[in-house]
Amino acid sequence: KFLPIIKSITNLELEQEESRRLFNEILDHWEIVNRKTERDVGIKVAALDYFMNINKKVSDVEIIATNLLSEIKENADKDKLTWWYNYAYYKKRLKEEISIEKRYDKYFSLVVIEIDDFKKYNDSFGHDEGNVVLQKVSKVLADTVRDSDIVFRFGGEEFVLLLVETTKKGACIVAERARKKIK
Repeated sequence: KFLPIIKSITNLELEQEESRRLFNEILDHWEIVNRKTERDVGIKVAALDYFMNINKKVSDVEIIATNLLSEIKENADKDKLTWWYNYAYYKKRLKEEISIEKRYDKYFSLVVIEIDDFKKYNDSFGHDEGNVVLQKVSKVLADTVRDSDIVFRFGGEEFVLLLVETTKKGACIVAERARKKIK
C-alpha cells in the first residue's frame, strides 16, 4: 500500500517496511508544513519537501505533470518512425497474451511481415526513401487490422501483427490481404 505511493513520488526502490516508515514521516511532515504555511500544501509537495530538505534521499527533482508523464510512458513503447509499438513492448505484450490464452482459453495469432529486398531499396534510393516505404507499409497495416489487433515494428523492415482471437486460417487471410495491399 505504501510502496507504490513512495515509488511514484521518489522513484526510489524501497522495502515495504522502510516505505511504511517513510510514509508516516511524510504524513507528520505534511502536518507541520500545513501548520506553518496555514494551508494544505498537498501530500506530494510535503513528500517532495521531506525528501529534498529533511531526509535528503532525493537531490535533484524535475517536476512533470501527470498527464505528460503518461504521454512519455506511452511514447516510450512506440517506434518513432511508424508510431507502431516497438520490440520491447512486443515482448511484454506477448507474455500478457500468452497468459490470457492459458487462463481464459483464448487464442491469438502472430503474423510476421518482412519487406522483401528492403536493403537493396535503401541502398538504391537512400534511407529517407526507405523511411517513406516503411511509413506507407505502416499505413497499409493500419487499414488492414482491426482496432483490437496490435501492430509492432519488430525492427528494420519487419512488422508483427498480434491478432487477438484469430485462428490460423483468419491470420492467413489477414496476411494475404496485407501482402496484396503492400504489393
